[in-house]
Amino acid sequence: MTRSPLLHHAYRICVLLALISAALGIVSVGPSRNAPQALFAGEFRLVSADGARVDSQSLKGRAYAVFFGYTHCPGVCPTTLAEFAALRRDLGAKADGFALYFITLDPERDTSAVLKDYVASFGPGIVGLRGLEDEVVAAADSFRVHHRRVRLDDGGYAIDHNPAVFIVDPEGRVVDMLMLGMTRGAALAKLEAVLSHSARVTTLSATAAPIPASFGFARLPWREAVP
Repeated sequence: MTRSPLLHHAYRICVLLALISAALGIVSVGPSRNAPQALFAGEFRLVSADGARVDSQSLKGRAYAVFFGYTHCPGVCPTTLAEFAALRRDLGAKADGFALYFITLDPERDTSAVLKDYVASFGPGIVGLRGLEDEVVAAADSFRVHHRRVRLDDGGYAIDHNPAVFIVDPEGRVVDMLMLGMTRGAALAKLEAVLSHSARVTTLSATAAPIPASFGFARLPWREAVP
């Protein structure tokens, strides 16, 4: 079918306007690549090892990190906290005021005193948090952290849990995460992007899958060995 001269003229005008708008940055073709892409908003209301109430709402306005674990964790938790402490040292003055909140999944054994001594062993910038069982479960669910107790032959128990360190931006949005096995350079780049409020905060690298609501053990790169 042949276009009428009027329609053809109108079509050419629309194309021209679209090109001009794109050149001027008027037309948005999707989310800005420079803007942090929120995965979800994790929330918690817990108590620090010093007895102070700490909640996600009061932390808005600053960037921070969150990691779920427990002090009896045989390998992943101490390794993750030690690596975070090293990253924080590498960041130097950029890390001033930037903390990792270590939320224990084992409030039964992780008393305030135990938790305080444990996080202190890794140096400054790591804050231990605990709460009642339902408060801890609510926090874990909000961050989509699956966890479960595994009974041991000696009558004790271990806790299987997700190993991600969640990076939270000043608006309270989880915008990225760190995983064991990530290179030091990649981890530093993610932290610097949030701390500097600049450039691009990658939601997840091409080698890591986005976190769906059902993020669980099947997607973990490790499982703690339970005797």
